[in-house]
Amino acid sequence: MDDARRARGRLGERLAAAYLELAGYTILGRNMHWADVEVDLVVRRAERVALVEVKLLQNGLQAAKDELRPAQHQRLRRAAGALLAQHPGVESVRLDVIGIDWRGDELRLLHVRGVA
Repeated sequence: MDDARRARGRLGERLAAAYLELAGYTILGRNMHWADVEVDLVVRRAERVALVEVKLLQNGLQAAKDELRPAQHQRLRRAAGALLAQHPGVESVRLDVIGIDWRGDELRLLHVRGVA
């Protein structure tokens, strides 16, 4: 992955984290690993823990939230299972995606809960 793409990905994660904090979530971790799967954000609001995949597209033709492929769904489910096994106090984990579409001067963010 080139440096510019990596920088855009980190920017997307920072934007998503800021949005989630404003929405009342606590950021528990960034770029966490479970079962050899990197999870962009791990958040909690009340008793609900969510693993969040962040997708940022710049001038893309398709909405960023639609970029989550079936293999990524499977990896996120595997990470959620590992998190639950390692942290018995966590009763359930929701899988979310935040799609950020960046087109010209316009930035749109969509938080989709329970994607997988």
